Amino acid sequence: MEFATWLARAGEVERIMGGEEIERIAEIGPDRLMNWMFTPPPPTPTPKSVDQFFDALSQFDKQIGPALFRGVYFPVWRVAWKDQDKLNLYKSCQPLIEASRLQATAPNWKAREPMLLDSETKDDDSGTRSIRFLISRLLQSSHRKTVRRAVEAEATRAMVETAIALHRWKLRHASFPEALDELVPALLAKVPIDPVDGKPLRYRVGTNAPFTLYSVGHNCIDDGGDARPESGSNPGFINGLDVVWPSPAIREEIESFEWKER
Repeated sequence: MEFATWLARAGEVERIMGGEEIERIAEIGPDRLMNWMFTPPPPTPTPKSVDQFFDALSQFDKQIGPALFRGVYFPVWRVAWKDQDKLNLYKSCQPLIEASRLQATAPNWKAREPMLLDSETKDDDSGTRSIRFLISRLLQSSHRKTVRRAVEAEATRAMVETAIALHRWKLRHASFPEALDELVPALLAKVPIDPVDGKPLRYRVGTNAPFTLYSVGHNCIDDGGDARPESGSNPGFINGLDVVWPSPAIREEIESFEWKER
């Protein structure tokens, strides 16, 4: 359940396997790579009429790209750029690994995200980088999105553990605690941390809802427990301005919903 810890180790493995894949492509030839990059053109039958000749001619542009890649680009890449491509892969994986290691030891996505943003800015498409580093760029995943998903999982886990502890506290004391530190050490080993900003999860005893428990969410801003989706996002538990632990709807909310559905 330690997502950031294992993401760092997965990044280390991905870096090794990516280097081996580059060596494998250099050894076996361009066919493996071409399957990633090009949609195979339909087979061109031998023309038996003028119309068939022009049909075959219309497919020429679909044939020329793969032919140039096979006959020109790949031999140049294998001789001149393979090792540079592999080094670029190793360098591009490093921010993911370092950010994940730091997130595992000191959770704070707000501080880690700029590390990955900086690395993405440096690895732009200008100049000859997209030509020399074509294969490493194909092998790279969206590192910032990957770490963000791990942070979402960590936040969800922390909220699940805390919500369970809150309900266990209520079973013992007939009411919810005024603060999360009351759960320590009887029900939790420590006050749960929001992995987004490194501060304790936000909590308050509710008036309408039994309690409000939330993480500050993707925008790294405390919006006071606002569960409305971010602009452009679909409604969902993880997509709110804040990631708020769901609670049963109150009677007024149910009546308002039913009225809108009529």
